[in-house]
Amino acid sequence: MDALKAAFGKQLEKQANKVIGDVLGKVTGGNVKMPGALSEEEAPAPVPFSSDCSGRKKAVFVGINYFKTKAELHGCINDVKNVQAFIMEQYGFSLENIKVLTDEPASGNEPPTRVGHGDGWWEGEGRGEVERGRAPSILTLPFAHRRDMTFVRIPQTNILDALRWLVEGATAGDSLFFHFSGHGGTARDLDGDEVDNFDETILPVDFESAGQILDDEIHAILVAPLPAGVRLTSVFDSCHSGSAMDLPWSYKVDGSLDVVIIDNRKAAMEAVFNAGVAYFKGDKQRAMGHGMEAVKHMLTPGGNEEARKKAEKERTNTDADVIQFSGCRDDQTSADAKIDGQPTGAASYALLTCLRENSKQTYTDLLQSMRKVLEGKYTQIPQLSTAHPIDLKVAFTM
Repeated sequence: MDALKAAFGKQLEKQANKVIGDVLGKVTGGNVKMPGALSEEEAPAPVPFSSDCSGRKKAVFVGINYFKTKAELHGCINDVKNVQAFIMEQYGFSLENIKVLTDEPASGNEPPTRVGHGDGWWEGEGRGEVERGRAPSILTLPFAHRRDMTFVRIPQTNILDALRWLVEGATAGDSLFFHFSGHGGTARDLDGDEVDNFDETILPVDFESAGQILDDEIHAILVAPLPAGVRLTSVFDSCHSGSAMDLPWSYKVDGSLDVVIIDNRKAAMEAVFNAGVAYFKGDKQRAMGHGMEAVKHMLTPGGNEEARKKAEKERTNTDADVIQFSGCRDDQTSADAKIDGQPTGAASYALLTCLRENSKQTYTDLLQSMRKVLEGKYTQIPQLSTAHPIDLKVAFTM
């Protein structure tokens, strides 16, 4: 599908626009605008950074390998160690203002659980090569095929507590950093705030018993409380992580490595694309069907409309500078790789490789260079999302 989009994207877009335009004209009288990439006229002016990163620096790292489970990964703890060492050396983060949560045995790190007590690590045999988004399938297995679990008492701490600690007392000038390396997933959206009807999630080590952590929760804890003048930089090396923080503005690298701003209306755009494919094949009836589907996504109350309202609200619910790098789009998986003989997440590796080569490059250059590192080896496409439109030509810093 991605290859088809790359090869025929412009032509399909033109055909799709014609089909959907016809449908919209008949159904709405032409009063509903097409979803998709924002034009230069529609794109809002970038908001200058209000943060200068001159104050306190705090960071939280979460790396989960899911040891001895069918969902086991191999590079997540290495990711945390490598990124932590780099930001301490390069950007002046100090150990006393860093929390590290991993499931590495006997590491002394706080455990990366969702709940604060009564849960521990899984017992079992065997290791599975898994991408960083396959873990939720464990929930669908017959009980007899699941790993047996034993529970041990752990300290009263967890991922959500660590996130609250990260933003607690934040004031203008502070620079905050959050890095998650592990499984990402999706969960059925229950509050009507997602265009594609699914929340994006991260999976704590106790996700089978305590549940996943929703993007809504991450946004409420990490983004909403931050005042103006604070900069929060986050990295999600996990599957389905494109909107893991529910940030309203997204930037992606297109085929020519240009960065374009897009509005988060994914379900409607997918229907638009499918309409273009059908029309290109000469199947006008199927094209019209997909066109009606796109219209439904744009018009159905409680679906796209609620998501649009939520996005509008999120655009104004924080004045802080919040930037998220994610390893892939919401519909993609993020690779658990082995590079130079060492297990690592492909996205974390790409980020470190690019920043080591040039730690002062702009956000545009960093996003493009990460894409180049991954291109040809992995299908995932790194994403950049923000709480408000930013000037991508500003040098990256923390």
